[in-house]
Amino acid sequence: MLFRSEWRASHDPIEDDPGKFCQAPGMPSLALGGADYPVEFVVTPRQVTILMELHQQVRRVFLDQAAHPAKPFPQRNGHSIGRFEGDTLVVDTTAIKAITFGSVPHSDRVHVVERIRAIDGGAALVNEVTITDPAMYTAPVVVHQYYKRAPAGSRMLEYECTEGMWIEHEESRSARARSEEHTSELQS
Repeated sequence: MLFRSEWRASHDPIEDDPGKFCQAPGMPSLALGGADYPVEFVVTPRQVTILMELHQQVRRVFLDQAAHPAKPFPQRNGHSIGRFEGDTLVVDTTAIKAITFGSVPHSDRVHVVERIRAIDGGAALVNEVTITDPAMYTAPVVVHQYYKRAPAGSRMLEYECTEGMWIEHEESRSARARSEEHTSELQS
């Protein structure tokens, strides 16, 4: 990804991933991660609901809204509107709460467009995810995520994780940053 250098200097995309510490990643990470976990699409005329086993996340894609609200409430998964273009579900997501750590850091200016369609005769889905965030990336980022159909009789399980580690990690990361800042001041 084309991260801006300011972010790259202070963050480790592996060590600072909130999922490692039982924190739901939110969008756009949610669209790119979790392919190893079950995902279920519930389609109605007014809404597509996407249920994910990973962190028990729920996304709602409103099919009956032509535009996002004028003042949407920022949330980890943002506000999603969608439409079908032939056999492709096009999802437009804004109002995503800024999360400047993890595998897909982003500002509150991030805009995500997904194009989800069945492939291999319906045996799989491909999600083409385009992430645009001028505060974090030097250009739009396009990534493809693939999902295989679960075998018959499969079911989604409850996702469990050990909580409480994230706060300790953030305190440790802040201490490392302060230490590095102090060291650079001493060297000057």
